[in-house]
Amino acid sequence: MGQDMIIALVGGLDRNESRYVKIASGSGHKLESHTGRTGGRASEELRRLIDRASLVIIQITINSHGGVQLAKRIAKKNKKPAVLIPRLGQEGFRKLLEKVNREPEKFSL
Repeated sequence: MGQDMIIALVGGLDRNESRYVKIASGSGHKLESHTGRTGGRASEELRRLIDRASLVIIQITINSHGGVQLAKRIAKKNKKPAVLIPRLGQEGFRKLLEKVNREPEKFSL
C-alpha cells in the first residue's frame, strides 16, 4: 500500500467532499466518500465503496451508529484496513495522509 490508493471516507457532510478529494489527490490518492446513511440502497453503495477501497476511514461522531457498525463489519469481512476517528477536519486528513504515505505498512493487513 502507498501511493495511488482508493480511500473510502465514511461519514460526514457531502458539501465537504470536494475539499477532501482535492487533498487526497494532492497526496497521490483517490478519495470516494459515503455519508454513512444506510437506508434504501445506501448500504449497498457503502459495500461497493469499501470493496473498491484500499483504506477505509470511518468518522464516528458525524455518522449514524448503524453506519459505523456496517462500515466496520464490511471492512473486516473484506480485510480492508480501517481507521476509526471521531471527526476528521481538513488538516487532520492531511496529517493522516502524510502518515499513510510515510508509514504505509501501518495501514495494511
